[in-house]
Amino acid sequence: EWPAEAAVPGVWAKLLAAAAAGLDAAHRAGLPHGRLTADSFVLTPDGTVKLTGVGEPPWLTTGPAADPTPEADLRALGAVAFGWAQLGGAAKKRGRGKGFPESLLAVVRRLEADPDTPMGDTAGGAVPYRSAGELADDLARLSAAFPCPPDAWDHLVRHAAENATDSGGDVRRSA
Repeated sequence: EWPAEAAVPGVWAKLLAAAAAGLDAAHRAGLPHGRLTADSFVLTPDGTVKLTGVGEPPWLTTGPAADPTPEADLRALGAVAFGWAQLGGAAKKRGRGKGFPESLLAVVRRLEADPDTPMGDTAGGAVPYRSAGELADDLARLSAAFPCPPDAWDHLVRHAAENATDSGGDVRRSA
């Protein structure tokens, strides 16, 4: 579990950009994830976002696999991104925060957009991202408007370091 700082717009954009870069690298290598959840991302004590579970055979993991396509991964990433944006909800309810910026919510809408409308006869709302690379490019553009505050990022990284598990499953530095 990440603290509310993950929902600070600049921190959220930095996290999502790193997640998109990892997903883009996997997709370019021909490896859709198929089981993408918030648990698929690890923030290392040095501030690196790692994507786990890429290329794992179905028999190694539990539960049914989702449709293993890049498009399905992007839709699943939309749910993860929405969850990260909601982490700041407690501060907002106490009246200390503002709502999440509309331009960043538009990113979530595009991630979760269905290219095929349910009835097939009406135009969809948001146009889905074609790739994780396109998402990363969009987030790079948005980062100018939402720079990552160093203090919030440092708090998030410190939280990750303090809550790192020593289960023997150390994340490799190379991938």
